[in-house]
Amino acid sequence: MTSRARSIALLLMAVLCGTASGQTTRQTQVGSSARLIGFTNEPVEPEFGEVFTLRINVRLAPGAIAFFPDTLLPANASFSAGSGNWTVTPGPADSVDVHAAYPVLAVMNGGVELPSLELWTRRAAPGEAAGPKSSSALPAAPLDSSGGFEHAVVYLGGVPIIPLREMAAAEDALIPRPAADVEGGNWAAGVFVALALLGLAAALLAWLLASRADGDAATRADPPAEPELHTRADALRELDRIRELGWHRNGRVIDFYDETTGVLRRYCGRDEPEHGAALTSSELVARLRGRWGDGAVEALGSAVWAAERAKFGSYRPSADAAERDWSTVRAWVESAPEG
Repeated sequence: MTSRARSIALLLMAVLCGTASGQTTRQTQVGSSARLIGFTNEPVEPEFGEVFTLRINVRLAPGAIAFFPDTLLPANASFSAGSGNWTVTPGPADSVDVHAAYPVLAVMNGGVELPSLELWTRRAAPGEAAGPKSSSALPAAPLDSSGGFEHAVVYLGGVPIIPLREMAAAEDALIPRPAADVEGGNWAAGVFVALALLGLAAALLAWLLASRADGDAATRADPPAEPELHTRADALRELDRIRELGWHRNGRVIDFYDETTGVLRRYCGRDEPEHGAALTSSELVARLRGRWGDGAVEALGSAVWAAERAKFGSYRPSADAAERDWSTVRAWVESAPEG
């Protein structure tokens, strides 16, 4: 496939994913207090492994407050590569336009789904300044509509990720050639460059994984054997034990999330092996949603996503935020539907 044909194919894939080259305008209501105006990524067609900027424009109604996260919810092949930031400009009719920017990294070529924006909104209290705030300012108590909060996950479509130039050049060079003689041959220099780069990337990845494993081994104690959870009381007792360990307050927040969602997996999988420890957090929520419906796992979803971001991304919540997610999981187990 030529470079021109590949670019056309990638662009078509991105359009199917829900985005187009340049600014994408999508008037999408986010609760009753906010509206997604548009989003764009810079550059429009990032290379594989390149950190690019995802810019999201949200319009807040007069007197509304929106809590923007530091990082986005990861997609299958893309995630936040650092913390985002935002600026504010006046909008029409006393509204406020929030211009958020998040660094994003994709880990595959072709049309890739973008991460999603998780947004909490509410009306400002008397005397309280409206506008955007960090999600770290959300209260510790479980959030629901009774407190005036509205929750939404804004899906932003996809982006075309093009291969590294060296890889594309090597692919174009792989064309049929006459048989080479014993002393030489028509070897493409680009192939050697691509192989060398891939070898260096593999070596770097192996070193990073080894360094992380060494760090984990140095800071983590061997976990105790996981108890079997036959009843709801067993699961609640185990969750209370995890909270009493205080890992979320002494630098082991990843362990805290891992053990908390581990209880959820084992409890939900006590009668169905497919809900076992091999499932990722997002797969677990998908299975639970398929078994009991969206309403049964709506509150649980945000806590499980937070665990996913903490364990596999750069999200590092405060101890209070981690305990709030733990409380959401415990409350769900305590009132989970049976059968």
